[in-house]
Amino acid sequence: MDYHCRSAEKTARFLVGHPKVRDVFFPGLEGHPGHQTAKAQMAGFGGMVSFRLSGGAACRKFMDRLRLSKIGVSLGDAATLMLHPASVFHPGVSDTACRRLGTDPALIRVSTGLEDPEDILEDIKSALRAV
Repeated sequence: MDYHCRSAEKTARFLVGHPKVRDVFFPGLEGHPGHQTAKAQMAGFGGMVSFRLSGGAACRKFMDRLRLSKIGVSLGDAATLMLHPASVFHPGVSDTACRRLGTDPALIRVSTGLEDPEDILEDIKSALRAV
């Protein structure tokens, strides 16, 4: 679990500084609304990170370019899993319709695995170049 937490934090901190990433959600970031609570209650901040790109089309391009990370809807695997919920739950639906259905079309969820975090960051960097 410690490794998941460290990988997620490294991923979140990389994403915060990327120009194509609009928002990053990770309780280990000082600006996260639940940071103080998580800091008081947890030894680490977990292995989950979410982030937003510009919209559904950008997310689909990003997901199509991933090579190392798996695409999946599970949590806590030994492999890093990424999910674009709008594509899974509302395929072919416009961004506006996704929002009406309660799904953020610009959101990608990451469940960090046990790979070298640098390998995952390279996979993310490569996928972001396509956006």
